[in-house]
Amino acid sequence: MRAGESPCPRRLRRIPAQLPIKLVLGSLFTKSACQALTLDISQAGARVRASVPLSPGQSVQVVPSEGLKRAIPGRIVWVSRLVAGPDGEAGIEFLQT
Repeated sequence: MRAGESPCPRRLRRIPAQLPIKLVLGSLFTKSACQALTLDISQAGARVRASVPLSPGQSVQVVPSEGLKRAIPGRIVWVSRLVAGPDGEAGIEFLQT
């Protein structure tokens, strides 16, 4: 394997894209919303930056700030903290494409 190569190729190509979105978090009884920003996106998911705590396995609805305002159901698959800054990053898997 060459330096910089991933051991497992991604299923779908990621496109760098900083797009404002709204994340709707919660269950049927309790919901909250927060602003977030995509960092990259593919047909199957997105890497986002948000200032609220997110947890792997958590259900979310992704609502684009521009264009079609249809909520896209998703699930948090990983979470990490940025080294410099208060915001965390998370990977979202879209449940409908």
